[in-house]
Amino acid sequence: MTTRREKFSSQADSQLLAALRELAKKDGRHVQAVLEDAIRDYVEMRAQEKPRASVMAHFQASVVKNRRLGELLMDKIGLVLRGDRIDAALDELCDMRERDVPRLTARDPHELAKVWGLTQYVQVLEATLRAYRYRTESRVAFIREDYPVIDNVNWVKMVVVKQENGALRLWDEPLPESWHDPFPVRPTQNLHLVFRNQEAPRA
Repeated sequence: MTTRREKFSSQADSQLLAALRELAKKDGRHVQAVLEDAIRDYVEMRAQEKPRASVMAHFQASVVKNRRLGELLMDKIGLVLRGDRIDAALDELCDMRERDVPRLTARDPHELAKVWGLTQYVQVLEATLRAYRYRTESRVAFIREDYPVIDNVNWVKMVVVKQENGALRLWDEPLPESWHDPFPVRPTQNLHLVFRNQEAPRA
């Protein structure tokens, strides 16, 4: 591609021009070529300055969102789960996913890795919270205040989450019998140990 060139005249500091001529001489190039490179670098630098502020604003927002996601589990939900708190966390998470995450941008691979990681984190966290909401019992470290019973009648199952057509689909499947060998699970319903020394909350 041929570059169209245009003549122009100007004035500059004599010492600056002397240094420019010296650089051109050392590189074995014409002064005009060195000057053109300097002008091009300056134009590109200035062209990047304005979007840079916007990019960094979005990137800093991604850092804040990442911290907010980390706090979401503890502040909105806590170690002992409850349906309304899970719903509140899901509402906030989905709002971030729809409004904030699509606006995040990155200028270099390092920022892109962080933004991409945040995007994936949101997807995984939503799947996790929806699985929490789906399972209506307590078991081992999974403790639901509104479902305090270890339910071996209805919940000797695993929750499966799959993304289909841009949406999450959840269902449950029985655990393989091999998981219980050599001791089959008895069909019992008992309060989780956390709730045995207190009155069970109403569901």
